[in-house]
Formats: sequence, C-alpha cells, structure tokens
Amino acid sequence: MRPFLPLALFVSATLLGAVEVRKAAAEYPAHTSVADMNVGVEYMVTTFSAEGLTFTVDDHLILEVGIFPRAESKVDLRRFTLRINGKREVFAQTPGMVAASVKYPDWTRKPTLEAAAGPILVGRPQSPGRFPGDPRTPVPRRQPMENESPAQQIDYGSLITKSALPEGIKNKPLAGLIYFPYDGKLKSIRTVELLIDETVLKLR
Repeated sequence: MRPFLPLALFVSATLLGAVEVRKAAAEYPAHTSVADMNVGVEYMVTTFSAEGLTFTVDDHLILEVGIFPRAESKVDLRRFTLRINGKREVFAQTPGMVAASVKYPDWTRKPTLEAAAGPILVGRPQSPGRFPGDPRTPVPRRQPMENESPAQQIDYGSLITKSALPEGIKNKPLAGLIYFPYDGKLKSIRTVELLIDETVLKLR
C-alpha cells in the first residue's frame, strides 16, 4: 500500500514558483500562431513536474502552455478549448476550481493529487472537516517534525494556482498550466486537439 499524507506537502518552498517559460514557442512539442501571439504547448496528460517532483491531478487533463505575445495580448482561458477524439469539447477550468476540488475531494468528481519524490509517494488528501465537529474531519496520519517551519509547508491548492497560466493583458512571454476536466478513461483517448480562437493545434 502506498503511504499517504494529509493536505500539506513538506518539501522545499521553491515549488511555489511559476512554470518556467521556454525561449520560444517552437521549443514546445506543439506550437502555432494566432492573431496576437505565438503559442507553444506540451500535453502533460494528468501530470506536471516541479523541482524534481511529479504531481498527478486526477480527473483533469493538463497542458503546459507558453505564450509569446505580439505587443499586448489578452490571455483568457475562454480562448482555449480541448477537443478529444474529434468530438468532445472541454472548456478550461479555472485554477481556483481545480484547487477547491483537490482541497475538498468529495466536492466534485473526487480528484486527487499525488507527488512522487524518488521512492516516496505523498498525497491523496483525506476529506477535511468543513466545520467544527464535521464527522469527515480526518485523523492526521503525519505530524510535522520539530525542525519543519511553516514556510516549508506547501498545500496542493497553492501549488495548482501558482503553476497555472496567468490571465490578463500581457506584453512579455509567460508560461503556465491549463487544466481541463475529464472523467473518462485515459486509454480511450485517441486524439487531442487544442482550439485557440479559430486555430486548431493537434497535440496527439
């Protein structure tokens, strides 16, 4: 059985940094141009990596996206749609929604998140109590060590939010993750395409 820990991850605080932008859109496995920016994309399936750790967010497909604006460009999640197997279209979900579904794993489709650090697996948070006396409040399976400071405690919600693609008017290159809800079987996915405005970018 895998050893599981509660919500907090006790790892380096550097994990909270944003996703590193690459030098150009062409450095991503898939790339294209739209009216106001060049876009590079890597299809991560359900995982992403940070500082040597790999995290899996169940019930979501994850894209790492690099944006290279021409002058000022508007980065808006509503511009991105994922098309699966040529038919099913899925809209991007805000990082706040993803973070909330991980914090309260019984809130939507019970997504979970794991982090693999060498041979150690951490994650799969238990359902936290939402009010005093909530019977779903778990008994902690791990207590902080004496030499662990609050700065070393990282929760999944912060990690998901800080790794997300920033939105707004941008005039310089940036990168981040886009999350798409998906509750089907991964082995049933044959093709994946990203729709950016009217442009179609084949990812798989």
